[in-house]
Amino acid sequence: KIDKQLDWTDADEIQDTLHEFMINLQNVEKSADESGLSYRHARMIKSDEARIVECGQIDFPETWGDRVFPAGTWKIATRVYSPALFSDIDAGTLRGCSVEGDAIHTKQPLK
Repeated sequence: KIDKQLDWTDADEIQDTLHEFMINLQNVEKSADESGLSYRHARMIKSDEARIVECGQIDFPETWGDRVFPAGTWKIATRVYSPALFSDIDAGTLRGCSVEGDAIHTKQPLK
């Protein structure tokens, strides 16, 4: 399935990428006080506000709310420490966050 940035990849590539993300995140958290998450692409969330505590892929299609996510979808679990962030989540104004990362775009045939 093509994402909002008009990109796509397969589940194996997502798994390799999420493993590299977690390895790199450990290095970022040691050298800077960042969680690896951004708040509405406007600022980095500090590690004393929230931290990624789990990272993986779903094995089977799952429905969350009114959306269906295919097997292979990358998911993260985050522990929130900041009362302000938690308030935004509770109010529904913050429904997700972005992981910071780069990608190399290559052309591959659709399967």
